[in-house]
Amino acid sequence: MSKILTMLPLLLIGAISVLLYWALSVPTQHQNSAMVGKPLPEAAFQVGQPSDFSLSDFNRQNDLYLINFFASWCIPCHIEHTQLMELAAMDNLQIIGIAYKDSPEKITEFLNSQGTPYHAVLSDPSGLGAINFGLVGVPETYLIKNGKIVFHFSGPITPSVLTTTLLPTLKQEGALD
Repeated sequence: MSKILTMLPLLLIGAISVLLYWALSVPTQHQNSAMVGKPLPEAAFQVGQPSDFSLSDFNRQNDLYLINFFASWCIPCHIEHTQLMELAAMDNLQIIGIAYKDSPEKITEFLNSQGTPYHAVLSDPSGLGAINFGLVGVPETYLIKNGKIVFHFSGPITPSVLTTTLLPTLKQEGALD
């Protein structure tokens, strides 16, 4: 009986570790997000690059594009960057980056060192604009079609998420041949 009591803390730690590993390894996909099906929310973002960019004008001129909330301090954002670069190489898809609670200097440093997958970069230093999108944290990616959110993914776009979730969704929505 005393051996069981001695082993109990180790068993509990082991069980908690397994649960944490499982919870962190499952993609946090939110296709059933409350935002899906709703129009692109009104939000005020600071313009970054190019300096004359307007999200509302861009929305009127483009049928299908991605919005990706990111931050230079966000480790999962670094993880997904390679996949975003792959998506940016597609001729018929543009990505708008919105830097969440980050400084212009850090954003520039991050994108200069990693490359920029973004057609334009906006900034949300206070995080208030992200509230209108229902942002939980970074990274989060939204697919916009004809001014409406048709897909929302919370978490990093890993190679697995890209091939099993995002690319099929882009194909379904007509972004891929």
